[in-house]
Amino acid sequence: MCSAPGGKTTHLAQLMRDEGLVVASERSKTKIKLITDLCKRLDLSIVKVLALDSTKVLQKEHKSPWNEIFRLESFDKILLDPPCSGLGLRPKYVDENTVNGLLQHASYQRKFFQGAVALLKVGGELVYSTCTMHPEENEVNVAWALETYPELELMDIDNKLKLGSAGLPNCGLTREQQNFVQRFSPTQDSPLDSNAFFIAKFRKTSPSQ
Repeated sequence: MCSAPGGKTTHLAQLMRDEGLVVASERSKTKIKLITDLCKRLDLSIVKVLALDSTKVLQKEHKSPWNEIFRLESFDKILLDPPCSGLGLRPKYVDENTVNGLLQHASYQRKFFQGAVALLKVGGELVYSTCTMHPEENEVNVAWALETYPELELMDIDNKLKLGSAGLPNCGLTREQQNFVQRFSPTQDSPLDSNAFFIAKFRKTSPSQ
């Protein structure tokens, strides 16, 4: 979901050794060309790119091929990488985000979860990622998702892949859950001097209601 410019999409296809199917949805037709061009350059054939608003994947009026692909509880894994504030990306000398704008980003990101959870198989995995250090878009949204969708459980990440910091306290997550998510930021308390990034991994444990 929200697949442009295609870096994560093509990386997943490479990890799959170009076998199987990766469905990449992106509503911007201009950005779709970025994905298709990158797939061609990397000689990847399993990526199916659709011009589609990922907040509307459950709408019944979609015509083929959307209604053939977006069947309830049919996806093994989903990567949800929604638009975000980009707070903490570099190089950026001036950040024009406002408090209201930051809250709007967090609210908009929640619209993607309904479709993602409904499409995910029981036992399937959903990765939620952003490129911001804003807790409302990260830890708070993860806590909201766990409360809103009881069929989701937060998964721990392999220790070998834990390169960032734990999640922030006082954002709705337990201490254990804070250690399950990964936060990267350009702040001094971060173990890596990196751009802002956040990752949370969920498993679907029961059918959607």
